[in-house]
This record gives sequence, C-alpha cells and structure tokens, in this order.
Amino acid sequence: MPKPGYKQTMTEDALRQRREANLQHGGDSAQHAITKGEDFTGLAAAAQAIVQAELEEGGVIGQVRKDAERLQTVADLFFNAILGAKDVQKFDSYVQRFGWVAASAARLWEKVYQLEKNAEHGEADFIRLKDTYGGEHDPSDS
Repeated sequence: MPKPGYKQTMTEDALRQRREANLQHGGDSAQHAITKGEDFTGLAAAAQAIVQAELEEGGVIGQVRKDAERLQTVADLFFNAILGAKDVQKFDSYVQRFGWVAASAARLWEKVYQLEKNAEHGEADFIRLKDTYGGEHDPSDS
C-alpha cells in the first residue's frame, strides 16, 4: 500500500484491466467508493438500488437468506467440480474454494436460523440486522 501523499502510477495494461473489471461487475468501483466514503456510481449504484428494493420487500431475513442460498449454490457447484476433477492441481484448487465458500454458507445458514427464530419472538428488524452484521444487542434498547 502506498504511503500517504504518494501517488502510485499504474501501467496502461493495469488501467485497462481495472476498467474492464468495473464494466463487468462494478466491484472495484464499489470498493473504492466505500474506502473513500463516496456514493456508488454506475453498476454499483444500480446494484445498490436492487438491494434496497429487496430489503424493503423481504427484510433483513430475506437478504441474509438470499446470500446464504447463493453461497450454498456456489459451494455445491465447486463440490461437483471436485468430483469431476481430472488432475491434482484442479482438485486442490476446487477443494480450497469449496472449503471457503461452504464455511461462509454455513455461517449464513446459522444466521438465517437465528433470525427466523428471533422473528417468531417479534424482535425488530434493526435488532436482527445489528446482530447479523456485528455488534451487541442491549435489551434496554428495545
């Protein structure tokens, strides 16, 4: 990471690759905006609008469930790739990726379970959001 005040220059190839990545998925631009405290633009802004609409429609539980489903899907696909791997290098690569994604999915499924269990007791969505993404819930806040 460059020192503060140091302007790092990128090669033309690196700049081209970054522009292509931003056009394909917008993740680099979104990450940059977050680190700079700026609003999202382009694909990231469009994706944020979708997230906001889905959150409005399905609440926190719906968002966390969607993320768990997506990660579980990716894990299942990597597991199938493991079973079909023809060489050790591909096998190792798929196992590593499967392990990370499967563990992440398992954590989210646990959150879904906790959120749904809490919903049965009528807790507010903002409490579940705080608990899901970190922080302690103080019962005196309720």
